[in-house]
This record gives sequence, structure tokens and C-alpha cells, in this order.
Amino acid sequence: MSIGKTEDRVRAVQKLAARTDVAATSGLVAALRDKSPYVAQLAAEALCERADREIAEALLPVFDDLQLAGVSRDPGCYIRASMAHAFGRVEYHPAAESMRSGAHTIQIEVVGGERIDLGAQLRAACALTLAELRDPEALRHITPLLFDTGANRIDSNPTVVPLNPELRAVAARAIGRLGDINGLAVLAVKLQFPEWEREADVLAESMKAALTLAKDEALPLVAPYITYDHRGLGPAAALAIIQSGVESGYSLVKTAITTGDPTEVKAIALTLAAQRSFAAVSLLYEMGTASRDIERLAFAEAVAIMGDKGSIPILEVLAAGDLSKRVKEAARAALVQIAG
Repeated sequence: MSIGKTEDRVRAVQKLAARTDVAATSGLVAALRDKSPYVAQLAAEALCERADREIAEALLPVFDDLQLAGVSRDPGCYIRASMAHAFGRVEYHPAAESMRSGAHTIQIEVVGGERIDLGAQLRAACALTLAELRDPEALRHITPLLFDTGANRIDSNPTVVPLNPELRAVAARAIGRLGDINGLAVLAVKLQFPEWEREADVLAESMKAALTLAKDEALPLVAPYITYDHRGLGPAAALAIIQSGVESGYSLVKTAITTGDPTEVKAIALTLAAQRSFAAVSLLYEMGTASRDIERLAFAEAVAIMGDKGSIPILEVLAAGDLSKRVKEAARAALVQIAG
């Protein structure tokens, strides 16, 4: 496959990717070992889109070879990251050991004159796959990623640019997806010491993961964030409670509603509408009779999207005589949308 010009091999792989027959799949597998990383990447992406256990079996030895070759054959770790996602999607358990290796891979490359650890995306992909595989050793390998800023590791290099926080957010998501209750202790450390984590998104993902693992047990970890006046984490905590279906925490959600700004209140209303449980809809209806204009407005917009006929009596009151012109117009528009 490495014979001929690179552009010709690229076109050949693109033609193979458009086919679904056995011969095309074999050709793509062969292209994984092309001397051009770009050609190999195209082949990997095509194979991962159609991955099954047979394809995963063919991908695994190539993944292991790329781990040994590193940047010379897979700059940016794009090929291995694609493969890792494929292993998780088809739940290919023989890949677990390789995924553990990938979860610790550091690959420093120079980009735009700066030294960057491009192994982070591979570590993130392998963490999610270990969670999908329910690997018994997964938590031990995912946990360090939840705290890794790139600058705080014992072996960190001060010349390397700090990591994108997405790795830590993915690690939190992976712990939640893994379903190992021991992960709650790890997430408790992250959530109880928020000043160690500068990124709100990482803390938000940690809240979701904790509530996924143990709803009522995790609620005390999330509750303080409702009134934590920092980085918009109150609404994030409310959304995590709603999305996790922890109805015992709805009094906390109500607090976030009454203190949130228009954007935050609207996000909470839409999330309640998406949940559609009795408790969620009841709380949404309360917003329709609230004293704050922004709550009534968010209610009207959310029930319009729901198409909720049970909200019609409240909407009719708002449409007939609400003191806010915006609320009145939104209520009338919602009535038309629900009726239509």
C-alpha cells in the first residue's frame, strides 16, 4: 500500500472507504501500516466507523505497534485515539491491556514553536474505553487523569504547555460511566476541594458523574455548589441534579432557579422540560407563577417546546394579563404552538 505517490494512496484509501465489501476492509487494514501517517489515519477512521469484533481484532496489533513507534508513525495520536474509541464501541475486551497502556501515554510534540503533550487525547479515549469495557482495573488507570493538569505530575516537564482541561472532564465522565461505586471517593476529593480545580466544566462533569454513581449518597457533595458563588457552578449543580433524576434534590434546584440570571434560569427550565417527570414538570409549573419575570418567561418558552397541554391554564393567565410584555408575548406564542 505504500507504493506510489502519497496523493495516489490517499485517493485509493478514500475509494476503499466508500465500499463495504470484505476486500475493501482488507485493503483498509493493510493501509494502517502505510508509511504516511495521514494515509494510515484515513484508513483508521474508515475502519472505526464500520468496526465490529473482526475488525477490532485486526486493529489491536496495529495499535500496539503504534504505541511502540509513537510520534514517528502516529503524530498527534489520532490513529490510536480512533482505534480506542472503536474498541469501546464494540466492547472488545481483549484490548483492555492496550487501553491501560494508552491511558498513560505521554507524547510531546512541537506545535507552533511550543512543546505540547498530544498524548492527552489518546489518554482520554482510552479512559472512556476502559469504562465501556468495565475493566476491573479501570479506576486505577482513570483516576490520575482526573487531576492531571500537565504541570502537577511528579514527572512533569516545565517546558511543556499545560493540558487542555478536557482530559480531566473526560476522566470524570469515564468514572461515572464505569459504574464502580469506589469512584465516588475519587470524585469526592475533586468536589470537596474545588480550589484545586480552576475549570468549572471539570467540576460540573464531576458532579454529574458522582450523581450517576450514587444519586442520594452523592447529593451532599453537590449541594454546596448551589450557593457556591463562583464560576456559575450553582446552575451547573442544578442541571446535574435534574439530569440524574435525583428528585430529593429538587429543593436545591428551586434555590438555583430563584437566584439565577436569565440564561441560567432558561437552561434549568429547558432541562426540567426534557426530564418530563411529574416532579420536574411540577417545578416547571411553579416557575409559571413566580414573582420574577425571567422565571415566568423561561416557563413559557420551555412548555412551548414541550408542547405540554397541562400548562395551558397557566399560560392563559400569563397571556391575558402578565405585567411583562415579553412574558405575555411568550405565553401567547406558547399557546399557539401547543394548539397547533
